[in-house]
Amino acid sequence: MTELTSGAAVELDFPADAVRGKGAKLAEVSPPQRHVLRTLFSGASFTVLWVTSALCFVIGILVFVVPAGLMSLAVGQADPSGNNRTCTALVPSASPFMTVASQQPFSAAWDAYTARVLSRSEGVRPGCEPLRFPPTASYRGVAVVYHGFSSCPQEVATLGPALAAKGYDAVFPLLPGHGNELRYNPDAPNFLWSFLGVALSLAGLLVLCCARWVPCARCCTCHYCIDAAEGCCGHRGRTRCIYTTAAAFSVVLLVSSIGYIVVFAGGHDFCLSLSFVDGVQSGCAGRSEYNDNLPTSASGYTSALDAFDNDVAAYASGELVIAGLSGGGSSALWSMLKTRSDGVTPLYSRAVLFAPYIDVAVIGAYLDFAIHWLGLGELKLDFGRDCQLRRAAGKAGYCNYRLNRIAAMRQVARDALARLDALPAGLAVHTIMVENDGTVTNTDISRLATSLAARSPNTSICVAKHVDARHSPLSIWNYVHMNVPMPWVRELVCQSSAFLANGVPFPVEPNSASATEPDCGTSCGGGACSYDCVADAWFTCP
Repeated sequence: MTELTSGAAVELDFPADAVRGKGAKLAEVSPPQRHVLRTLFSGASFTVLWVTSALCFVIGILVFVVPAGLMSLAVGQADPSGNNRTCTALVPSASPFMTVASQQPFSAAWDAYTARVLSRSEGVRPGCEPLRFPPTASYRGVAVVYHGFSSCPQEVATLGPALAAKGYDAVFPLLPGHGNELRYNPDAPNFLWSFLGVALSLAGLLVLCCARWVPCARCCTCHYCIDAAEGCCGHRGRTRCIYTTAAAFSVVLLVSSIGYIVVFAGGHDFCLSLSFVDGVQSGCAGRSEYNDNLPTSASGYTSALDAFDNDVAAYASGELVIAGLSGGGSSALWSMLKTRSDGVTPLYSRAVLFAPYIDVAVIGAYLDFAIHWLGLGELKLDFGRDCQLRRAAGKAGYCNYRLNRIAAMRQVARDALARLDALPAGLAVHTIMVENDGTVTNTDISRLATSLAARSPNTSICVAKHVDARHSPLSIWNYVHMNVPMPWVRELVCQSSAFLANGVPFPVEPNSASATEPDCGTSCGGGACSYDCVADAWFTCP
């Protein structure tokens, strides 16, 4: 070991490659440039920050402050373009078979339920009234059919005449918060810029706080960083950069925040249009519908379902069967797990779940993050001109609704799945999964079918490949404006009513992709079947 003494010169012998390697590279890099943030925010990146800040400032002034007072005046109308053809509404008529004395308590309970729904303060728009199709054959029991999320009983009314012909008193309740009379809230057409302005300014200020200094561009192209006494990127130059940039971000934050405050104070809705016709747009074009009475939690639905089962369905004589589409499938899943007063006998004997809504496609994976982390639960999704065209053709239901309302409906299925072990013995369940369904997630439906099969031998599933990927294969109102022929409607209705009434299994065909999920059988290939929602509105099943 060599002892070092003060003032002694020590010669260190390094290999030549080490001198030419890392040591040489370190010597060539100036101290400020070794800072990671300088590398990230120097040159062109810094210029982009300045340009973006300036643009956000100008946009904030133009689209938030100036038109804020005019937002409440924006009220839209349904787009009159497109196919004006509509379908024949299925209106139940009087039945000679409703003289069954044992059914009178149910009739009184149903009438009381209907009166409560129709007298609510939000009103009920045409097509969303609870429907009842009295039996047109000898009475056998009651069939309960639930519509999907954002829709109305009209959506699944095609099942009514077929079930009535089997001897069932077919009733179609209205889900909580659905079917309000059509009226609009003022919406903020450019709220997205305000959101981005706040996000950008907060991010910029955060960078300033963390970096402590703003690196200027190389070669002193940023004139705010040039200092006459200290040269390029001197201390005073960097300070000038900090205060100037922070001031710009602060102005953007202030203007964007004012936009938010004005919108909230005026009761404006934040709406994002996802129209397939017009693309993604900020705002509902003045058509932000009032539907804030939609439940914000699963309990808003499940309590109403429990009340209907206890206060209405429980009074039915004969047997009970249940069906539901999409969100109505989730509702039916919840109710079918109940038993009668003995705690053993299923309340419902048979159930059909059409494309049950367990999770929403595309946005489902990001829904919780958007609601709980980004605070976007009150953001409305609007389906724009596509939905307006359906409405012009006679479809009832909502065209826009908030993210937290979507999540509440999804939670109904999750809560039902959590108590699936309570599945009553003897309950027969058939699930229909639509191939390439773009609205709900088929992987979750597959897991549901597997869980049901593990608990009961009376469960089955089939994949509907012949319905052209229509999430609502029974809803003639969803597709009439597109001139979709829907030849499968008659066959699917008859198969469903046969299963619900008599337990007749759905016909199936082998599925090369899955041994446990056969295809739904059909005889309507090659144009063998036809259906017209006007000429064939009422039809009979064999």
